[in-house]
Parts: sequence; structure tokens; C-alpha cells
Amino acid sequence: MTALNVPLEKLHFVRGQSYQLSEPYTKDLLRLSSLVSLRDAVRAGAEVIKQMDDPLLSGILYPLLQALDEQYLKVDGQFGGLDQRKIFILAEEQLPRIKLGKRFHLMNPMVPGLTGSKMSSSEEYSKIDLLDDPDVVSAKIDSANCPSIESGIDNGVLAFYQHVVFPIIGGSIIMNNQQFCDFPSLQKAFKEELIKENELKNYLKQFLNGILAKVQENCLNTPEFKEILSKAYPKVSINNDDFSKLCVNKLKEKISFDVGPFGDKFEFIPSKTITQSSLIFNMDSSIGGQSRPVKILWRCSPKGNFTLAHIYALIQLKIFCDKGFQCTILISDLDAFLDKLKCPWQDLKKRTENHLKILKQLINLLGMEDVSICLSSDYEFERFNFWGFWSGACYNTKSLKYQTPKSC
Repeated sequence: MTALNVPLEKLHFVRGQSYQLSEPYTKDLLRLSSLVSLRDAVRAGAEVIKQMDDPLLSGILYPLLQALDEQYLKVDGQFGGLDQRKIFILAEEQLPRIKLGKRFHLMNPMVPGLTGSKMSSSEEYSKIDLLDDPDVVSAKIDSANCPSIESGIDNGVLAFYQHVVFPIIGGSIIMNNQQFCDFPSLQKAFKEELIKENELKNYLKQFLNGILAKVQENCLNTPEFKEILSKAYPKVSINNDDFSKLCVNKLKEKISFDVGPFGDKFEFIPSKTITQSSLIFNMDSSIGGQSRPVKILWRCSPKGNFTLAHIYALIQLKIFCDKGFQCTILISDLDAFLDKLKCPWQDLKKRTENHLKILKQLINLLGMEDVSICLSSDYEFERFNFWGFWSGACYNTKSLKYQTPKSC
């Protein structure tokens, strides 16, 4: 922007993390996720997020975040490319449903890539990077697709003149001893073969390398920027062994065993911590060189009234308590809200308090005083917890049984 003489004092830069990990933002995101269908979320991000048969959860949630940003940045409108239009539609349709209002949206046309298709970060020769060397820029432009206008194929070279060269220069350009005051006149000359492909490319190489030289002078000569660049794009070498350690270990087959006075059958899934079902009853199982009791969690969601099923689960939990396990009961109010709104948002607190009161009475009757009860609301909206949620969403997928509509 400095190279283009943009007054930086008139721009306001905001880092998403400054508000996207806050409790109010998280709550609004959960409210929005309870209203937007999977189909609509996938459709909204169809032109922005890389489409896969088994998409990542982070990509599905991304359009919701972009919509919510309008509210938390306190803007009247949002500006973006035409590829953002379905996200803008999602924002206009869904934000009023959670009483966050509707904004206006401005869109600019998308510049075709040098290869003729959409400019993409995954296609090296479709784009020009700001830090590309002059030789690299020249090589990319020389290999660019520059078909005739009659062919109807996107011309990435002409697109640069229309959306980059003429807007930046703000006047006429001289090429092959001819003066062109605007893009239509240059386009007409190319159509009539008064300007050749190599002449278009040579001028474009000179122009872009001149602009990029200013950008790189402002950046690469600054130690602070070099440090930022090295941290933002570290060179990582991962071999197969290292990569396998980064992946979640595949669970082995389930092991069934009987326990309790009724001969109830439990299914035990081995993990890195405990590999055999026999070890689950070993109070002093060694974990990471330290001995401690095995910890067991029972999750209870206030989706409805307490039933005999809850009491039966508590009886099973008591079996583990009697054997010396360290047991914890988690009342997860968000589960009740996210599961088809079985508990409305405004009733979560009262419903949770009711379950907490009943659970305390039951564990006293069953002689389970050592069992601790936790509320998910005590930690679920903490910044650190939600950062962990997004870290997991970047790696986890959900297999979809349908294909993305062709209209996307």
C-alpha cells in the first residue's frame, strides 16, 4: 500500500483474534450454527473454500465467522470480491435471525489468473506474489495464457491491464509508439492485431516489476519484516515418521468385558494411555512414568427431564467409584442447545441449575460423595478453550453423504 501511495493513517487494521475468541462472539457463533444448515454453510463457502468430498469443519464454519465479523467490527457494510457473494447472502439472511441486523455489500470483479482460470494460491503460475523476483515475474507472464478476444476464453494478461495497470496509472499508457487512454482502446487494438501478445507481456513485466521493486524495498530491507516473514512462513521438513506422530493414532478394535453386579457389558477402546482392558481396573496404572488413579468422565446434557436412564448411568458410574476410580460428572448445557435446540438458549441456565440440584441429591443417596460435578459453562467460553476448538476443527472432517449442489 505504501508503494501505491495509500494513506495508511486512514486505514484501521484489526486482528481477528482480538475479538473472535471472546465469549460474546463464541456465543453468537453457536447461536448462528444452530440455525444454518450444513448444506447452506457448504454452499456459502463454495467459491472461497477449497471443495473436497470430506471437507474440514473449519471450512464449513468459516462463512459463519465472516458473517459475524460485520457485527463485531461495527461496520455498515462489507467489501469483497464476487467470489464472496454467497457468504454475503448468508450474512443478509441469517444475521437478522439472531437480531444482529443486515449490512450492505459491495463486490468487485475477480481478476482471472495468468493461466486463464481463477487466480489461486494453490496454482503457482496463476498469480504474482509480492515478493517474487523479477525473473520469476517475467517467467510467469511469459507463460501466461493470452488468447484472442474472439475465443471467449479468459485472458489473464488483459485482465491485469483492466484491473491493475490502468487503475494504478490513472491515465494513458504508451505501447509500440501508440497511446492508449483507457482499457477499451487497448482491448480494441489487441483485437485488431495492432498490438501483439509479446508487446502486451513485455509492458506488463516492466510495469509489475517496477511496482514490486518498491514493495520489496519497503519490506525486505526491514529487519522487523524479515523476522515476521520467517515466523509466518517457516520452512518445515517432515519425514514419514515425524508426520505419523502428528496424526491421531487410529483406535484399535473395541474390547468388550463384563463388570458390575448385573453382568453389564462395557466396551473399552484402547488408547495410548491404557492399551489393555485388564489395565482399566489397575488403580496404579503407570502413565508417563507417574502413577495415579484412572480418571473417568460421564457427560450429562440437560436436554429434558431426568429419567431412569440417568439413574441407571449413575449406578454404573458408582461401580467405577467403588473400585477407586476418580469420577467426574460434566453437565454440558451447550450440548442441549446444539442438539436441535432441545433446550432454548434463554433456558440454559435454569435447566442446568435444575440438573445440578437433582444430581447432587442422587449422588448423596448413592453414597458417591467423592464424585465431582463440573459445569461446562465454567470453561467453554474461555479464550484458551475456544482456541483449542479451532485447532481441532482445522484437522477434523465430517464425511458427507451428499454432493455439493451444481448451482453452488
